[in-house]
Amino acid sequence: MITQKRLKTCFFWCIFFFLLISQSKGQPGFVSKSLLSSRYGDEYVGGMVNYKPSFSFKMPKYDYKVNNKNEFLQALKSVKSYGTIYIEGDSEIDLSDQKTINVRTGVKIISNRGNKGSLGARLYSNNPRIYPMFECGSYVNFIGLRIDGTDENVFFKNVEKKTFKENTYGPGVTQGIRTHNDGLVVSNCEFSGWTHSAIMIKGKNAKITHSYFHHNMRHGLGYGITVDGGHAVIQGNLFDYNRHSIASTGVKNSSYIVEYNIFLENGTSHVVDVHGGRDRKDNTDIAGKSFVVQNNWFRLKEKSGGAFVIRGIPTDRAVFSNNTVEIFDKNTASARDVNSYVRQNNAKGNFVSKNNVLK
Repeated sequence: MITQKRLKTCFFWCIFFFLLISQSKGQPGFVSKSLLSSRYGDEYVGGMVNYKPSFSFKMPKYDYKVNNKNEFLQALKSVKSYGTIYIEGDSEIDLSDQKTINVRTGVKIISNRGNKGSLGARLYSNNPRIYPMFECGSYVNFIGLRIDGTDENVFFKNVEKKTFKENTYGPGVTQGIRTHNDGLVVSNCEFSGWTHSAIMIKGKNAKITHSYFHHNMRHGLGYGITVDGGHAVIQGNLFDYNRHSIASTGVKNSSYIVEYNIFLENGTSHVVDVHGGRDRKDNTDIAGKSFVVQNNWFRLKEKSGGAFVIRGIPTDRAVFSNNTVEIFDKNTASARDVNSYVRQNNAKGNFVSKNNVLK
């Protein structure tokens, strides 16, 4: 006879395995030879196949449809909270003469990147001091766009100056998107040419998916995504030619989950980063709160700076697990193991590296 207790136990395990299967459904199996046609969920990593945008598209219900700068700026002024602006996919909108543009709560700015080969509308600035181009309220969405800065080089105008300051902040620095608020969503976008950060996250519950970050390379800076006291989930993106593809200032409560992304081999330093107290010079060894880096593919050069570096002790945990580290130039790779590409500097504690593979 089946007792009520056994029925409850059976029900519990059925639910457990259902959730387990549901969570694993659609997760990518990255393979080196077909890395640039990998999927995360139902879409391609980075929103691209072999560098050609490809992404499911359904025309959204919109409040404003625009295709030039004047229409776009007027729509931003007029749109109500949680309204939608659709930008036609062949639009290129030069915002170089604009100061920081504020985007109100809940507004969606959408184009059609990846639909029948479309590159998506391009929003760009050639102002070397635009910081940021967009300042966002809560729950703002950027979907299917190209968002470009002015400088894809390591050094300003490809000229190396004498001092660190001259080579970093001296010429002015740029950010693409910044938010102090919660719920930022970025999906199926392309970012390049931002000398500080393509995206700066200071709010909670940001989600960055299926986007392509490249050529954000400024010496001493050059971040694809920076988390500064906020929290972000970063999934299914493609990164290349950045100094640090993902970084955190490591200030109080900073955290991120980085999973199912692909990092290619042309970065100029280690790939995923967390600063500690010594970087901030605040007399602590604190490196944020919680950082989970899992199920990613890192394609590195043998003499690269590494896959993940945390420069202090997180107040909760840092976990680097179930990642693949592929050495692009394999001549001397056999002399090292996977943990050679993962480091905790300055102070030790609350950090685990496990179940990673070196290829």
